[in-house]
Amino acid sequence: MMTFDWFVLTTLIILSIGSIYRVIVGPTVWDRILGFSYFSAKIIMVGIVFGILIDRIFVVDVSMIYGILDFIGTIMVVRFIEAKGDI
Repeated sequence: MMTFDWFVLTTLIILSIGSIYRVIVGPTVWDRILGFSYFSAKIIMVGIVFGILIDRIFVVDVSMIYGILDFIGTIMVVRFIEAKGDI
């Protein structure tokens, strides 16, 4: 069972690298915001899987707090861009 857990963790890290590509290359600011949100979702999943894998449940709590902060940050950036125009 341990091999499957490490496979899931490795797959999530590879998907996170793919989302960083969208953040860097994205032609519009909206593509970059979407890529960053996708990257944050993958990091949250990596934190949860890693916390379960090493049997430390507090890592899952930290990942959930990171998710809440990411959501609030994304909403704030989007509202700023809508009010002021493109960066």
